[in-house]
Amino acid sequence: MKALKIAAAAVAVIVVGIVIVLMTFDVSQYKGTIEAQAKAATGREVTIGDIDLAVSLTPAIVLTDVKVANAAWGSRPDMVILPRLEVHTQLIPLLFGTINLTEIAVANPDILLEIDKQGRGNWEFDVEGESTPVNVSDVSVSGLKLGYRDAQSGGSADVAAKAIAVAISGALQDMNITSLATSGVTVAYKTTGEPLAVAIETLTLAQDGKINMAGKVSGEDVKVGGTLAPIAVLIGMDKAFPAKLEVEGFGLKATSDVMVEMVKGRPFAKGTISIPEIDLAKFGSGSQAKGDGRMFSADPLPWDGISGTDADLTISIGKLTTTSGTAVTDIKVPVKAAAGRLNAAPISLVVAGGTIGADVALNAGDKSVAMKAQGKGFSAEGLAKALNKGDMITQGPLDINVNVRGAGASVRDVMASLDGSVIAGMGESRIRNDALSVPGAAAILQVLNTVNPFGNQDPYTVARCGVANFQIVDGVAETNQAVVLMTDKMSLTSSGQIDLRNERIDLNVRTQGASGITGGIGQLAQAVKVTGALSSPSVAIDQTGVVKGVAGLGSALAKGGSGGLGSLGALFGLGPKTGSSATTAAAPGGDLCQKARAWRKG
Repeated sequence: MKALKIAAAAVAVIVVGIVIVLMTFDVSQYKGTIEAQAKAATGREVTIGDIDLAVSLTPAIVLTDVKVANAAWGSRPDMVILPRLEVHTQLIPLLFGTINLTEIAVANPDILLEIDKQGRGNWEFDVEGESTPVNVSDVSVSGLKLGYRDAQSGGSADVAAKAIAVAISGALQDMNITSLATSGVTVAYKTTGEPLAVAIETLTLAQDGKINMAGKVSGEDVKVGGTLAPIAVLIGMDKAFPAKLEVEGFGLKATSDVMVEMVKGRPFAKGTISIPEIDLAKFGSGSQAKGDGRMFSADPLPWDGISGTDADLTISIGKLTTTSGTAVTDIKVPVKAAAGRLNAAPISLVVAGGTIGADVALNAGDKSVAMKAQGKGFSAEGLAKALNKGDMITQGPLDINVNVRGAGASVRDVMASLDGSVIAGMGESRIRNDALSVPGAAAILQVLNTVNPFGNQDPYTVARCGVANFQIVDGVAETNQAVVLMTDKMSLTSSGQIDLRNERIDLNVRTQGASGITGGIGQLAQAVKVTGALSSPSVAIDQTGVVKGVAGLGSALAKGGSGGLGSLGALFGLGPKTGSSATTAAAPGGDLCQKARAWRKG
């Protein structure tokens, strides 16, 4: 025991002696040596304003005004500016040549990360060889200012952090981070689209991958919890790891059960993402570009994101409510993305009691979009109820086929280049006449209300069938008597175009009596036009056409008596013609609708 006490006393004397030497040691004389060694380690000029020594059992070297030069092509002279860098080391291991740093504390660092047009990062140092291992326990950063600029994509980000605390096991070079905690972090990210603002109030990432984050994204509260992977795995990306997360924000909740791994040098995600419910009203209108009142947005599509995504995911949404209140349920979107191509097929969803299936293909290389969609099993009645239009229409089985393709940087560009076809059909239905003129009624129904002389007499218009067939070339959707609505008393056929490039509609509508007799009503209908902005078209009648139509009707009425009424009935095709039996609209209606479905441009 006495020998042990003597040994302890000897060590204490040695430690006291070292402390006395350190207290009288002028470390500033080695500033040039440290700068030279730092340059050799980075390949960049490194300058130090001053060096000081704080003595304790964990002596600290304090460096001020440290600067690391930027790459020759960088936008500013210095890549890193450290107003104060404090390095604490264990004293005893130094006696045996081991560098154990208990803490690295950095105050108010200003760091700029850049990528040039050739894809080079300014953090890529032109040095070779291995450096001496330096063991570190803790790294703390306060008042961080970090900038990121990408000359290739045009993206940029500015990050600020009040405090960051990192625990490390082993050599600093290995970055074996065991825990991470941050507070007061803000991120402002800009790319070709809308700027993204992120404010992280708290973020903790434990050694076992448990993550908890609370903050705001574009002003909306966002929370993230769940499991990723040990931080060292996240940094090294040398093995597959799970991303089992629960995300809450923007009025929705989502869970992910995904595995992530590196495939050919790129992260690849495979698994499922589930969202119970989405209400689009909480995300804004989403249908109009800001500022110009256009229907199709000019905001850039996320082509860069598609280029950087490799995945095999299935996204499930239990219920999606549109801004108009329509509920879409049981949405399944299988997504496969690789090398800038994204295919979502087969997409399935349920709306208004029917199903829609679709295949969508996106190619970031040429910014192209292709979509095929088919709807079946639903009705106009179900759709009207889904749109909260009540009982304006009953029955009316619907079908729709879409086959379109386009290309462009935005939705507006894609629509302006669109090619393909849209064909929709409706079976027999009953349309409430007092609902035809309500705001929001389709233009074709407004036309029916305009030319229907029986609208004030009959509570319902019986539609035998309806077809809308548009063939689209270079953003112009044309139809030639291929938009048809057949009722029990008359038929409406339309020709013209919808200019998707300029969002204008120009259709003329013609009607004839159900028996095929034309006259005053036919002349009236030839003057009906649907024109104007696609978002708010108007129905107008040419005054010359009105005069001709009224003259035809007046001629029939001038005969007077039962003959006049009979002639008026014949004029509209309501009564039997001499030598023939009564005629219904069923046969000609079927023919018109069949012809409309079969029409093709050219």
